[in-house]
Amino acid sequence: MKSVAVGVLLACVAGGPAIEASRGQDPQFRAGVHTVSVYATVFDADGRLVPNLTESDFEVFDDGARQPITQFENAIQPITVVLMLDRSTSVWQNFDLERDGAERFVADLLDADRARVGSFNGMIRIEPAGFTSNRDDLIRSLHLDLLDAGVTPLWNATSAAMNALAQEHGRRVVILFTDGYDNPALPGRNTVTFGDVRNRSRVEGIMVYGVGLMSGCTATDALRAPRDGRPSGQRGFPPPTPNPLPGTPGGGAPPAPPPPASPLSPPGTGPLGPGISVPIDRLLGNGMWEGPCAGNLPSAELRDIASDSGGGYFDLLPTADLGSTFARLADELHHTYLIGLTTTKLDGRTHRLDVRVRDPKMSVRARKTYVATPGG
Repeated sequence: MKSVAVGVLLACVAGGPAIEASRGQDPQFRAGVHTVSVYATVFDADGRLVPNLTESDFEVFDDGARQPITQFENAIQPITVVLMLDRSTSVWQNFDLERDGAERFVADLLDADRARVGSFNGMIRIEPAGFTSNRDDLIRSLHLDLLDAGVTPLWNATSAAMNALAQEHGRRVVILFTDGYDNPALPGRNTVTFGDVRNRSRVEGIMVYGVGLMSGCTATDALRAPRDGRPSGQRGFPPPTPNPLPGTPGGGAPPAPPPPASPLSPPGTGPLGPGISVPIDRLLGNGMWEGPCAGNLPSAELRDIASDSGGGYFDLLPTADLGSTFARLADELHHTYLIGLTTTKLDGRTHRLDVRVRDPKMSVRARKTYVATPGG
């Protein structure tokens, strides 16, 4: 399994009096000054966490120009996190794996952390109604509240997780357990795109992690098998019928309208899909499965959103040691450096951000961009 590529969170905030950093909360700032807060994680040449650096070990660049560091902390940072589990037919063979991985992550949360558990299958559900530090409640949701198999409104679900985090403070994280392919099956409806989610992350400073799952086959099979050539939006559905019905353009009868949406609307849910939530055997019987091995590795978009948002990505294989894998993920999320820089250049543009460490044998993971707006 690939090593966990762990990233960091950038939160852009403004307004208020002089900087007052407090554990688990956004710093407050002088009026008229735009302050960018960067959460950075550092590794040595062997990939081990480096937790004891000082301010003088770092350099920060905004669009290539070095900036003074106006705030620095290296205390353990609590997180507020939404775990989103893909319940699409393309990853149904990994349902137990993703749930067990999420459960191990929950077990490693700190008492100061807060979390919610989400799943998506056409509908989007996030439980419980509010963020909680109660691990038993979160594990109960992983066993009782996950949706049945369906389609994949991936970016709608990511946006819903961001909605749930919108009013929260401090380090905000979305962890996606998915193969990374968006297939919302919402014809004629507006859906959230990859670009929409990426832009929201840049503006709102929400970090996205990707836990990549193979689609319908083992990792070895996926590496050998060719892709079927269909666009990612068609994954999980059969190709067009070769025998069109008479008088039907393009072949096949018009699709039946989706069933009415379920009245699921706890805080943080939505936008909702068409309300598909049926047992896996019915979906397989309806021909919505791709076969024993579709040959699909996790989508590159999952890695892209993780990297761009300052998060990390790793492939989760059935052979993984879940205990050590998710203990490391939790450890790296908590052991970050908080680095602040200020600017008065509120031009509304996306700025390139580069955080470096002076020791060339070390590497730093940090968000690559921020949007220079008063509220960004």
